Amino acid sequence: MPPLLTSSSVPALPLAAWSRYRLRVAASNAASAPDGAGATARCTSTGGFPSFLPGAVERIRDGAAIRLAKRIERVPVQTSFSGSAISSSCVRPLKQQQDGDPVVLLHGFDSSVLEWRYTYPLLEEAGLEAWAVDILGWGFSDLETRPPCDVASKREHFYQFWKSYIKRPMVLVGPSLGAAVAIDFSVNYPEAVHA
Repeated sequence: MPPLLTSSSVPALPLAAWSRYRLRVAASNAASAPDGAGATARCTSTGGFPSFLPGAVERIRDGAAIRLAKRIERVPVQTSFSGSAISSSCVRPLKQQQDGDPVVLLHGFDSSVLEWRYTYPLLEEAGLEAWAVDILGWGFSDLETRPPCDVASKREHFYQFWKSYIKRPMVLVGPSLGAAVAIDFSVNYPEAVHA
């Protein structure tokens, strides 16, 4: 699998430091975004990437990741635990269908919708309505308001996303954290998933 970033663009860090590095990069880019952390769905920066993505996105060399990153957008999701809507990142299908179940991709631990850079295009080519959603607390959603990111919050956030945008039973796909969210969600909202 080709690397997302060239080796010269990534500092040499011990494994434990990567999370702090990514958080600093994301926070510094969000704080300097001209549109208030990129809350507008399709506002783009140079290179055609959404302005809310970290500046390191400009150094991505993997073609599939570049194409999917350019399609990431933020949509508002209102929850009971946040005073204002959370700008939540996702990749929407080019066309929503009324027949067939939508396929919703939930990434694994410490990841984002870009995890699906190779799978997502294949699902679209097969004629499926595919969504890729960043799980609350991960990915490129705006977390400046510091919403709680516990299991119940992740569940409610995803339910409100589903209720606002997908609106019909779906097929959930996810490894690791995505699988845990899918199982928890399915148990609590069986009407939202296709059995």
